[in-house]
Order: sequence, then structure tokens, then C-alpha cells
Amino acid sequence: EFSKNVSVQPGSNRSGVTAMIRSVLKLNPAHFMADFPLDVMLAPSAVSGEDGLGAMRALLMTYLLRGGHAIHFNIFSTETLKEAQTHPERYADLQVRVCGWNVLWNNLSRREQDSYLIQAAANEREA
Repeated sequence: EFSKNVSVQPGSNRSGVTAMIRSVLKLNPAHFMADFPLDVMLAPSAVSGEDGLGAMRALLMTYLLRGGHAIHFNIFSTETLKEAQTHPERYADLQVRVCGWNVLWNNLSRREQDSYLIQAAANEREA
């Protein structure tokens, strides 16, 4: 799979979200014909509680204040996404961000769902 927006390919974000933001900010948004959003998937443990909310806000503000356009956050655990694949009837309202749009999980192909699982697993290893 090719990357979405200015994000990394699924599973290739090996140095964490801060490094990803630094890399993206090296790009010149003027070279892109349309939007310049960054899709970020985080583990729930990374953004839980007041400290987690503060960390998420710091990521967003760092990106915006250094010239980034927008960040789209997906916050899921691998466990939740696997459960949603196994029992889609229990997750009829589960939505994920795809290139700036909300999409129902159950409307994604298995291959697309697996892409989110790869990224969620990578994020849990980092958290």
C-alpha cells in the first residue's frame, strides 16, 4: 500500500510519531497540489489521561506551529481492531480516518483493515 496523505507507509513508522512529524515538516507544502494533512495512528495508552491529552495537544501544536497543515488522528488498539474484524456485527459504528474522511470499519476491505492492524501493532510496540 502507498502512504495516505503525507503519512508513512503502514508499518514503516519505526522511530515514533515525533520523528514522523519532523520528517514531514521537511517537505514543502507548496509542492503538493491539494491538502497536506498527516494521518497519525496512536495507541490508546499514549493519549490516556491528562498527560496523554497534553502529549497529543503538544504533537498537534508542534506540527501546526512549524508549518504543518492538519493532523488526522486514529486512536485504536490492535485488540479492538482484531475484535472488529472477527465480530463486525458488534462494531457497526466503528469509524476510522482515511485521508481526512471518516469511514466505517466494516466498509473497508480486509486488506485495508489489515493495513490499520499493522500500524496499530507498530504503535503499541512504541508506546
